[in-house]
Amino acid sequence: MALIILAVMTAGVLIFGFRNKIAAVLHLGDLSGFSPFSLSFNFSTIGGNITGSGTTVTSGNGAETGSKYTNLPEGVRDEDVSVYYGKVRVSASPISENVSPQQYPSVIRLYVNPASGEKIDLTGWKIQGNRGAIFVPRGVEYFLPPAGGTESDIIARGAVNLNIYSSASAIGKNFRMNRCIGYVTRANDFKPSLYGSCYSVPQKEYIYLPGVCQDYINSVNGRCENPYKDRPDSNYLSDECKAVLNKLNYTACYDEHSKDVDFLLSDFNVWAGTNILDSRHDLIRLYDKEGKFVDEYSY
Repeated sequence: MALIILAVMTAGVLIFGFRNKIAAVLHLGDLSGFSPFSLSFNFSTIGGNITGSGTTVTSGNGAETGSKYTNLPEGVRDEDVSVYYGKVRVSASPISENVSPQQYPSVIRLYVNPASGEKIDLTGWKIQGNRGAIFVPRGVEYFLPPAGGTESDIIARGAVNLNIYSSASAIGKNFRMNRCIGYVTRANDFKPSLYGSCYSVPQKEYIYLPGVCQDYINSVNGRCENPYKDRPDSNYLSDECKAVLNKLNYTACYDEHSKDVDFLLSDFNVWAGTNILDSRHDLIRLYDKEGKFVDEYSY
């Protein structure tokens, strides 16, 4: 019996001797009340991030991280999030103070990347800043000759960059860029200036013409301008030569290339006619037609 009592006393000393080490490992604090025969832990005290019920996970600062989304701004709940979250991003480039937003406009950009086969209708989306809000307007996807055609909802069927300028459109329309649009952008005073390309007439189509005609065509080919502009000496050109020059305009270019699979470019330009961006600092939030949160940008 003496041996049994001695063994029990020895075990008790060893257990109580290690209680501080156990407490240090499990971050349980003082274990002066610890009983090896009634072991019980309150897991809400371990690491400060698991509740007793195990149903809510919190970050180190106490914010809930049970959301199915990552990097949501503070105050945005799962039910506030758009189905387009992660598919459309927003950024902004403000203008300097004391600069006319019409002459040197600010720009808000939406980078749209739908899933394969998906269409995203952007018209009516809200862009909210600290100074006010604007809504994505309508625009012309296929700019029809000669004046553009009717505007409709801006629908992204693939990757699109939507540029929203604080100035007004030089032609009163919003439109998507294409491989002939240089004839339009260079003939009008857009703010900001828009680069635009256009096709050249292949040399094989006029290689048989007199050298003086070929020289004239080469001097204007691919410049996306009226081939007779500032050239009063063009009257001497033959009808065959002028037939080639008459292909150097938007209508002819559109008729020949608008069915090309790569005719449309990724940039869609719209003009809001108003500036909502603070020149110093701002928080820009993007909402879809349903008022759901899509993205935000701050500077």
